[in-house]
Amino acid sequence: MLIVCIGKLFFYDLRNLETLPRIISFIALGIILLGVSWAYTRFRERLRRLL
Repeated sequence: MLIVCIGKLFFYDLRNLETLPRIISFIALGIILLGVSWAYTRFRERLRRLL
C-alpha cells in the first residue's frame, strides 16, 4: 500500500507543482520515508506479532 501511495504521489500529484514546491515535497517525502524505515526496523518484532 505504501508503494502504491508513493507511486501516485510521484506520477500524479507532483506533476502539477512548480519547481520550488516540488523540491520541498521531495525533501519532506524523503524525511517521511526515513522515519517509516526507522520505525519499521525499531518495532519489527512487535509488528510481526501483530500481523
